[in-house]
Amino acid sequence: MVKGRGAPPFFFQLFLIFAVSLLLKSINFWVSLTVCTLLLVFLVLTFRNMRMVIFLMILLIPFIYADMSRIEGDVGVLGRVVDRRNGSYTLISSYIYNGTWKKYRDYIKFDYYKFSTETISCGKNVYVAGQLKEGYIKASYAAPSFGSSFFRIKEKALENLSLAVKDKEAFDIISASFMGSLKDKEVFKSSGTLHLFAVSGMQVYLFSATVFFVLRYLIRKRSLRLLINMGMVWVYMVLTGFSPSSMRAGLLIIGVCFFKILDIGVSSFNVLGLIGYLSLVFMPLNVYNAGFQMSYSSAFMILFSVRATAGLKKKKLFPLFRTVVISVGAFLGVLPFCIAYFGSFSILGPLLTPLVEPVLDILMILCMLMVLVPLEPLGVAASFLAITCKAFLRTVSFIPLVTVENRLYGLLLSCIILWAYIFILVRIEKRYRR
Repeated sequence: MVKGRGAPPFFFQLFLIFAVSLLLKSINFWVSLTVCTLLLVFLVLTFRNMRMVIFLMILLIPFIYADMSRIEGDVGVLGRVVDRRNGSYTLISSYIYNGTWKKYRDYIKFDYYKFSTETISCGKNVYVAGQLKEGYIKASYAAPSFGSSFFRIKEKALENLSLAVKDKEAFDIISASFMGSLKDKEVFKSSGTLHLFAVSGMQVYLFSATVFFVLRYLIRKRSLRLLINMGMVWVYMVLTGFSPSSMRAGLLIIGVCFFKILDIGVSSFNVLGLIGYLSLVFMPLNVYNAGFQMSYSSAFMILFSVRATAGLKKKKLFPLFRTVVISVGAFLGVLPFCIAYFGSFSILGPLLTPLVEPVLDILMILCMLMVLVPLEPLGVAASFLAITCKAFLRTVSFIPLVTVENRLYGLLLSCIILWAYIFILVRIEKRYRR
């Protein structure tokens, strides 16, 4: 990391500078280049570590070549299907045509109902033509290829799950608890628990912990268990359609496992920053993605909350206090984005999240079992739990979403509250540091 008192980890600095540079580049290249240069000069003057600053400059080179133009209008798109729910599909594009062919990586959604009664399975390369706007293409033509890929495993998982779960409403909740992409969002949105279905740290960590728990009884060698766990987490990322939040959480666990195999101590912030940086190098347009932004902000607040409260382990009620701190921190981490993008937020979220999360953990474990062995009794139990949870949230969601009339003022106020909360956590960390 760049040396200096209170300096954040090196790769976390790299991720923040790279993300800000990409956002500014979408406005004006020279403005972004100027800001990037000023940040580098600030690092030189503050930390006086030229070797690390030069390394930082080298890693920022991809920013110069990143194409930040978002294409809309009449287009043709080549990509791979990574998720489907009935006739709604999500693909990761590789090329786009709007007069000429060019490389273009982004998440694009489209519907396929009117073109064929035959579904396009996950993993298929597909060409879609139509009107593209804000990440959704109103398709006028769609043609899948004959070949398939490893993504076909998601198709098999959905088939097995549909054999066990007959109720469509329950199937939506159960499958989303494990693989994301919830369709009926209204109740969960009004209750402030919708973020639990954006597959992220909770689901990926639970999946990884379950796999590692089973491997402990099958394989004695720790490094081999970690290696298999890394592979299984990668498979799980395939099942989630490589959503930005699942990629962040999955790659974080893979990175931590990798360094454990090598017996190298590393900061979780550094791993998070390196993953974020590589994600933006591979897909620069992710920087516009609200899910990507909220995922990394929430992850930062969770990691920061865990570190800040580490010195309180010997205090009474520590588990309860840490749960509250993490829940509030994650909520405040995404609050500015909720206001900026949606102009509303739910104050019930921090209260209901600790109640709903264990239910979704159980549903996820049941879903994992049904994907492997599609037993209908498991589906009946999971369906009852899912429908009951939804009915409970519908009952307690008596407080409507808080609507922010002036988003700019709301954004500034939420940022001030977030920074105040971070300041409080810093004070707690310094006071009870071990």
